[in-house]
Amino acid sequence: MFASRQFPETLAHRPRARSAGVAAGVAIRGAVRSSVRGTVATAALAALVTVAACSAGSTAAPQTVTVTAVSVSTVTNAAAPVTVTQTVTAAEPVDSSAGATDVEETLDVSGQPAACDLVTQAEADALAGTPLEAPHVGRESCTYTGPVTGPLGQVEVYVRDGAKKFLDIERTLKHELRPLDGVADESYLGASNSFIRKGSTWVAIQLVRLNDPAENAGPLEALTRTVAGRLP
Repeated sequence: MFASRQFPETLAHRPRARSAGVAAGVAIRGAVRSSVRGTVATAALAALVTVAACSAGSTAAPQTVTVTAVSVSTVTNAAAPVTVTQTVTAAEPVDSSAGATDVEETLDVSGQPAACDLVTQAEADALAGTPLEAPHVGRESCTYTGPVTGPLGQVEVYVRDGAKKFLDIERTLKHELRPLDGVADESYLGASNSFIRKGSTWVAIQLVRLNDPAENAGPLEALTRTVAGRLP
C-alpha cells in the first residue's frame, strides 16, 4: 500500500537528511494507518447502530451493510479504497402473550373447583366479621382483604398443592389440628384455619383477625363443612 521512496545517490552522503526523511516517512505511514483504522471502525460502528435501530420491528432477514473507507497513499496521493462488509441478522420479534397462554394451558384443572367458587364474598365477610374487598384471584388461591380504613380482617382460600403444602407446614410447626369427623374424606380444624381433602383435592381456609381465636372456631367449622359439600 505504501511504496518506498528511492533517494538519489548524492543523498547517501547526507545521513542527517536521510534520517529525517525516514522518520518523516514512518510518521506519515503511522498517521495514515491510524486514520484508516479510525475511519473503518467509526463507519462500521455507525452501520451496526443503524441496522440495530431498524431491526426492532422486523423479521429475521439478514441485512448486509458495506462500508467503504478511503486512505491516502504517501507515494501517488491516489485514493485507495478499503471495504468492510458487516452482515447483521435481526432477531425475530417475540410475542409476549404466547408465554402466558402456554402457562395457562400446562395446568389441567378440568373438574377441579376454583378457590373463589368455594367461599363466597358474603361468607368471607361473615367469617371476618367485617365487609371485605372484592377477592384477589390467583391460580390456586382466593384472597379477601379488609378495607384500608379497617378493621383488620382477611380470608384466604387455597386449593390443590398450595392447600396441601399449607397443611404440611402446620404439621411441621406442630400446631394443634383437630380432626372433623364426617367431613369429606379427611378434614382438620386449627386455631385460625381448616383443611379439607376429598379424593385428591385439598382445600385450606385461613382467617386473619385480631379477636380471640376461640370466637372463630364455630363459624370456621361451619364454613368448612359448607365448603366440603361443594367439592365434587
